[in-house]
Amino acid sequence: MKNSIQLAALIGAVSMFSACSDDVTEVYNSQTGMSVLEKGEKLSKQTCDENNVGEMLYVTDESAAYFCNGEKWETLKGEDGKNGNSCSVKQNKDKSVTTITCETEDGKVSYDVKDGKNGTNGYSCSAKQNKNKTITTITCETEDGKVSYEVKNGEDGNDGNDGNDGNDGDDCRVKDNGDGTVVVVCGDGEGESSAKIFKAMCGKTPYDPENYECVNGIVYGLLEDDREGSIYKTVIIGSQEWMAENLNYSVMGMKDHDRIELSKCGGSRAAEAGDCDIYGRLYTWSVAVDTMEIFSENAAGCGFGTECKIKGNVRGVCPEGWHIPSKSDWETLIEFVGGSEEAGKNLKLEGSSLTSWYKPAQEAPDFKEGSDLYGFGGIGAGSGNGNVGQMGEFWAATQDDDSKEKAYHMYLSFFSDQAVVSTEKKDSYKSVRCVKD
Repeated sequence: MKNSIQLAALIGAVSMFSACSDDVTEVYNSQTGMSVLEKGEKLSKQTCDENNVGEMLYVTDESAAYFCNGEKWETLKGEDGKNGNSCSVKQNKDKSVTTITCETEDGKVSYDVKDGKNGTNGYSCSAKQNKNKTITTITCETEDGKVSYEVKNGEDGNDGNDGNDGNDGDDCRVKDNGDGTVVVVCGDGEGESSAKIFKAMCGKTPYDPENYECVNGIVYGLLEDDREGSIYKTVIIGSQEWMAENLNYSVMGMKDHDRIELSKCGGSRAAEAGDCDIYGRLYTWSVAVDTMEIFSENAAGCGFGTECKIKGNVRGVCPEGWHIPSKSDWETLIEFVGGSEEAGKNLKLEGSSLTSWYKPAQEAPDFKEGSDLYGFGGIGAGSGNGNVGQMGEFWAATQDDDSKEKAYHMYLSFFSDQAVVSTEKKDSYKSVRCVKD
């Protein structure tokens, strides 16, 4: 679509020149940069080829301007279209500046063309459109080189597609079992899903009274390990369910064709054997995460001096449906029970005795007692070569990114209220507390 250019502002300037003949070479308007042709019928005789592309002519009897597109003279006064630009030309009082203004769909765009005396230091300008006439390029030649401006013709946009309506949600219905639970069922047939909501509350925690017990605002449960028939007390803390006792599962291995025990009983002192029934067992990291693949393949090939990538929960030596806590699991617990500065106090078993946290009269004047506020029941099982009653250390399934020889663990101390997550060598012995999947 052609641009419509109104040249009425130039007529006064052009009328000052009297054409000597129809030949455009004899009449030239030095202020507009256009040659003037008196009669339009003579236009076809004027040369228009690749040598004078962009040259402009003003035809007096038509009051119209033309430019050479390299093949023919094309008028700049096109038909108005709603998608095109409407342009006008105006000079200032001393006729030293010609302003070309085009109105587009995005607003007005103006270009100033400064004219010098007799063309000296002035601009010689031409206009040209692309093939589909969507862009008009105005090019002016100056002493410093060519300067071009593009005027883009806008087009009507298409209507957007209507959005699709969202799918209706599944109908849900409530079933009250009358036994302390409410079951919400959504959908039908193969798409049916359900969720159980417990009506019973233990403090601020909803719980299932058929399988759990509320004691002083703490929800306790029981876990039976089918492998040895052991039964462990569990506790719900926030969104997690933890063993409230140290794991006491015996792991056997082979050495020199003999079966040997790969764990130790916690609670051992220099001159005394440990007590597995009270303190549970202690494991190296590779045994705890089950690198021998006795129960799962999550940590296959991991161990001391070995770097491996563990994906998902690591069952390790835990009962089925439970796993060795990750570093993140420990951090979630610590945050819920008061943050690292108070978590140690709130996770440690309350009081002190030879079977929990050891309080020698002389050696530990700064002993910090626990409150066991959440029922975790943390005790100081030591590390297999001492520290019993003084340190409680628990493995995490997460390796140290900076060392093949270390992994994370959480530890509690008899002289601190803190709970600390840090790294330790994989071949050291520590307790295991499993967390439910």
